[in-house]
Amino acid sequence: MDAREKVISYVNSLPRGRGFGNGRAMRNFFNEVVRRHAVWATRDGEINAVDLTTITAEVIPAPGSAVSAPESGGHRGVYL
Repeated sequence: MDAREKVISYVNSLPRGRGFGNGRAMRNFFNEVVRRHAVWATRDGEINAVDLTTITAEVIPAPGSAVSAPESGGHRGVYL
């Protein structure tokens, strides 16, 4: 539930001015969550099924924070 609320807060914090691309913004957000989740899931060096299938609030970017797109040079990992 905390993760869901944090996602909603993040999406609501996106500026919607000229040039806003919702699809692009959501794809960048999704990629960042996947990247953070991968790091979080392997934090102990062990991976279990629950960790792989559960997104927690701690991997969701803070509302108002910038999420960089791979094409902008902000690529920090491999995106699936």
